[in-house]
Amino acid sequence: MFRAIPAIKDISSFENLLKENHNPNLKGCIITGDKDPYYLKVLELMPVFEANHIPCKLVVEPGLGHFFPELFPALLQTAISYLEKTPE
Repeated sequence: MFRAIPAIKDISSFENLLKENHNPNLKGCIITGDKDPYYLKVLELMPVFEANHIPCKLVVEPGLGHFFPELFPALLQTAISYLEKTPE
């Protein structure tokens, strides 16, 4: 079963949110596909996280469009494992 997922459309809204609400414990993980129509926006967003000192893992699934893939449970576990790690 596939379901539509949220889209990253407006990078400036993320920039404003991060500047206004600095949280030193914030971490992220984005799971996307290289065929997602918002993929390039995700690539634009990654440096915004870096500039705001927010570690963010990017998981790109080849051939995936704007849907949850069948292997989403495994990808989600990868994201959870990353988010649970304590900073070095």
